[in-house]
Amino acid sequence: MNISTLALPSNVQYAYYDTGPPAVKNDLEKAPYPTVFAVHGLGFNAFAWKPMFSSAKERGVRLVSINRRGYGGTSPLTQDETDLLASNAAKAVDDRGKELLNFIHLFVHQEDVPLLDIGGGFGLVGWSLGAVTAIAALANLEYVIGPIQETFKQGFRSLVLHEPPATTIGFPTTREFFSPLSDSNIPDNEKFPFFNTWITSYFDHPSLETRSVDSLITAAPSQSLAPTIYNISEDDKLNIFLQDGGLSHDHAAFVNMSNEARNANYRKVVQTGTPVAFVIGEKSQADHISVGWTVEEEAKTQAEKVTAKVGLQFIPGVNHLGHWDHPDTILTAYLRGAGFVPT
Repeated sequence: MNISTLALPSNVQYAYYDTGPPAVKNDLEKAPYPTVFAVHGLGFNAFAWKPMFSSAKERGVRLVSINRRGYGGTSPLTQDETDLLASNAAKAVDDRGKELLNFIHLFVHQEDVPLLDIGGGFGLVGWSLGAVTAIAALANLEYVIGPIQETFKQGFRSLVLHEPPATTIGFPTTREFFSPLSDSNIPDNEKFPFFNTWITSYFDHPSLETRSVDSLITAAPSQSLAPTIYNISEDDKLNIFLQDGGLSHDHAAFVNMSNEARNANYRKVVQTGTPVAFVIGEKSQADHISVGWTVEEEAKTQAEKVTAKVGLQFIPGVNHLGHWDHPDTILTAYLRGAGFVPT
């Protein structure tokens, strides 16, 4: 599938993959279909949904995966925008969220995407670190121009957070989790290659039913299931990791934006009534699973403070790159989370 581009009024260009509208028997009739916008995480880009493209087409779903700033084909940050990451990372992240709103608005109208009134509508998926941008978008909806707000009023269904690390939404952690990126014993030039293997690994957590963070495997991958990256061709690896400064921008945003600021965006989204659904694989990293448990606990203790419906799906046998190894299963989870299929 070829990558496409869309220019915002600011002349910033966003690159994306689009499975296109499903085929219809009668061209004169506008048939509704589900649309899912997906935002990638750290290091990986929009090509990470490649195996899901065919699954989406077969099931009549329009999947649009978007490259964030600094990743393959999307405009890199300007020097002023890069400087803002150092001086006011929260504003820099919110600006990227507003750009995402603008992209979706323009795409919906350019492509005549069916809206809620005829049974269509769209969901927004933030995978891994991409959750920060997706949350920032919806937290800033009130600050964008009226036509964009109207597009979301007429078409938006739900925010789907696919395996967000705890820090991306400012959740507290009761245990320090291993990551190759923060291990001082790993040479800097080896950290990201190590991370690519580790983040796509499977983890055999022995006692998930206990809901105890201490029971989780934090570092050692499964010895019976190969990491997803072992099953990605060399050509696909070149595409899936394609970026132009995106990794350094992500690192700056991650380091300079406080947990409190990230949590404030998440709380705003939830407390203003935006439907939110979490999708987490049971063989993913401990950090992601702990997020699910925090969501469960909050559902019990903070129900009076939450006006949105916050859903949670734990997916058996799935790791952090479930949309590559198990595309149909994860697509179903997206559709369920976005309200296209019954829960």
